[in-house]
Amino acid sequence: MGTEHDTRLKIVRRSVLTHGATPAGGNHLNEEATRMASQRARIMVIEDDQKLGKLVQRIFLGEHDIVLFAEAREVLDRIIAGESFDLVLCDLMLPGMSGMVFHERVERVAPELVARVVFLTGGPCTESARDFLERTDIRHIRKPFTAAELRDGVRVHLQRVGHGRPDADDRPR
Repeated sequence: MGTEHDTRLKIVRRSVLTHGATPAGGNHLNEEATRMASQRARIMVIEDDQKLGKLVQRIFLGEHDIVLFAEAREVLDRIIAGESFDLVLCDLMLPGMSGMVFHERVERVAPELVARVVFLTGGPCTESARDFLERTDIRHIRKPFTAAELRDGVRVHLQRVGHGRPDADDRPR
């Protein structure tokens, strides 16, 4: 049911030093690692294309905690159970429960979380999907995307929902 994409991205691994001091005796590396850890997001990715899901996981390696799912129903069950997350990246066209139905159900059971859902889409395949994506409250990132485009899109959406703000600890998760 999902659209097949041949996505090729150059993955650059970054390492973060969490111990040690600067030659001058400062500890800015530890402070930077602490700041980065506090900005890690928990992102649920719903993608039936296993290769693309693993690629998304690799893109955010060391930056965010990515939890992969092949079916939207699993994530909906976790939302109903009260599991917390910062963002959901959801393929629009999925077998079983489509992204559009997932969005509708999240809106019904946890309306405070619906703003955290961002769709990954190669474009609408049906008229109803096109109409859905044209709604002003629907956020999406177009496939194919580069690693930089995905990182930028996720950063923007995380900022939009208040992730990383000092006063954001009380936000619904």
